[in-house]
Amino acid sequence: MSNARNLANLLGTGSTIATAKIADDAITAAKIATDAVVADGLKSDAIQHGDLPTGAILQVVSSTKTGVSNFSTSSFSDVSDLNVSITPSSTSNKVLVICHLSCGAESGFRFAARLVRGSSDILNGDSAGSRSRASVSAAGTGGNPLDETFCISHLDSPSTTSATTYKITVAAEQSGGLSVNKGHLNTDNNTIYRVTSAITAIEVAG
Repeated sequence: MSNARNLANLLGTGSTIATAKIADDAITAAKIATDAVVADGLKSDAIQHGDLPTGAILQVVSSTKTGVSNFSTSSFSDVSDLNVSITPSSTSNKVLVICHLSCGAESGFRFAARLVRGSSDILNGDSAGSRSRASVSAAGTGGNPLDETFCISHLDSPSTTSATTYKITVAAEQSGGLSVNKGHLNTDNNTIYRVTSAITAIEVAG
């Protein structure tokens, strides 16, 4: 039988080959050209989130704060622009939250930050007497330079497929003059810097 007739038998009246007509071992990795399958050749729903292995990155959302915010209260308050909303595709997936937070404060005054999911703190130190709990903390020097650029990271298990908000809250000693994205004095010259802070949430297959 000619190759043409073999092909005709496989195709029938259509232009595709039915799965039932292909032997189990007919197509091997060695027989597939390196560029045979390309992204443009796949249907938009060809690969589902559920098909990906544990640890695969499914989506990334991020927010960067470029402006300055000032705080002078011991109550933890939201930092504008340091929040992201992510909607997990499965309750078994995790969310890796990464944040850098740049701060300056009045000399000797302590300040702290918390990582929050919704309205719940999710990364605090253990309880110890009357001490406040937080994700990170430092003390101000009162100068022009930044006192601290915190790096906060946490692998969270939100166990939901609803939109979930992650944010940063900060607090300082009363009237401690905490600033985000600048030092305390902030003298106007070209060796004093205005900087950024950012928060990123990454959905990871569970």
